Amino acid sequence: MLKKRLIGVITVKNGWAVQSFGYTKFLPLGKPDVIAENLDRWGVDEIFIQCIDRSLKNYGPDIDLIKKIASIPLSTPMVYAGGIKNKDDASNVIEAGAERIVIDSQLHNISNSLKQISEYIGAQALIICLPCVLEDSKLKIFNYLKKESIEFSDRIMQILTSNFASEILLIDKSNEGNRGSFDSKIIEMFPKVESEFILFGGLDDSELSKSLISKKNVSALAIGNSLNYFEHSVQNFKKNLNCNLIREPFFSNSYGDL
Repeated sequence: MLKKRLIGVITVKNGWAVQSFGYTKFLPLGKPDVIAENLDRWGVDEIFIQCIDRSLKNYGPDIDLIKKIASIPLSTPMVYAGGIKNKDDASNVIEAGAERIVIDSQLHNISNSLKQISEYIGAQALIICLPCVLEDSKLKIFNYLKKESIEFSDRIMQILTSNFASEILLIDKSNEGNRGSFDSKIIEMFPKVESEFILFGGLDDSELSKSLISKKNVSALAIGNSLNYFEHSVQNFKKNLNCNLIREPFFSNSYGDL
């Protein structure tokens, strides 16, 4: 059986890693490459770099940052999101050192860019990001560019059922940054799709996380703030889950014995 994963998330704004609270309040953490180096050494299964201001400012992906982190070098696969608009952007991100990419804004684009990206780099290298909110007892998708929530349209459902991507990054937008608060109703109310979920937002090493990782359609937990503070956070998280479904905790051998 393929083991499930713990993903370390680095949120980047204006070139700096930040602690995020609902993507509305931010506290500085430091240099993204230093945090990536720590997460790699501490034993996360993937490192997810999300540059949250690239699409808003129409900057395109931060290729320099990707190259800098890839040059450390990492023993952990890197996933990148931010500013990717087309297959050329996607290709440049992969060539710079990321193994996979995450797409959000192109879900709301009427062009066929998402399909083209998937065909160009392969579905296995593509993750679709869906920030979700519960409003009036309905599950809706939050559009960060327009700062509004929308319902699941026929077009979005067609994308989700077309196997363009390998996984769906399912974000509890309302609880992002609030520990132990991911709303499991988001999974229960999500339309039926074949893709597995990476869960993000309001997760920590609690009974809630243990319950969520045990769900058949959940392939990974993505954790941001709580993994960045001390050296044994990743090992402690995995041990506290006390679950044989998730990969064993380990330290990277790249830095010798600790």
